Amino acid sequence: MKKIYLFLVGILCYEGLSAQSLQILDESLNNLTNGSYSIYDVDPTITWPLDQPVEPKFYVVNTTSSTINVYVKKIYLNVPATTENQFCWASLCYNPNTFISTNSQLIGANDTTSYADVLKPQFFSKINSSVSDFAGTASIRYVAYVDGNPNDSAYIDVHFSTLASVENIKENNKITGFYPNPARDVVTFNYQIENTHDAYLSIFDLTGSKVKDIRFTSLSGSLKTDLSALKPGVYFYTFYVRGKALSTKRIVIAR
Repeated sequence: MKKIYLFLVGILCYEGLSAQSLQILDESLNNLTNGSYSIYDVDPTITWPLDQPVEPKFYVVNTTSSTINVYVKKIYLNVPATTENQFCWASLCYNPNTFISTNSQLIGANDTTSYADVLKPQFFSKINSSVSDFAGTASIRYVAYVDGNPNDSAYIDVHFSTLASVENIKENNKITGFYPNPARDVVTFNYQIENTHDAYLSIFDLTGSKVKDIRFTSLSGSLKTDLSALKPGVYFYTFYVRGKALSTKRIVIAR
């Protein structure tokens, strides 16, 4: 079963970028422009072209006040020869040997609400049934750019991985600090996560009873949590991602 998770690495400089009319969002409308998206637990046996590919979806949006015409191209960052891939854009799915879309998509002015313009990378673990099942990670960059001005672009690096170890999860999901400790009423957690749906914190008292769940609303930053309803004493928080407990730390509430 394929599981899809995000990893936003931040805004990077793209060679030749002079202006940016486009943004790339994931299906939860997180802005991943010039960042990356990781897919773990890829089935290593998916064979081109008969099997159903791994197919994330991204929205390409126009942030300007003018209608623009947009093409998409793919760039191989690290793609094993035993795997296969293709992409769909502007109502057409291209064969694996196509690196630049022949169709372009007109995107209306300030089109940041309809999200009708969908980029769909498609990944197959095996180029044919005679090769070994894929083990590792394939990385492909997808660039959306304005017709006539290829420097006006946005990209997303997509990583397809058969790996799903705790080390992978810990690398991309972190509580980097919390304070103050001891706390009075409010504690702040600094964090980085891949997916707001699959990461959360739970606070337990000394008997092991859960007293509070804390959900994240963005992929990184600082999260302030009100603990004023809890009695003074010693508590523990556990950081969960994808159902796995990644870390447990002590919190002291003193008033």
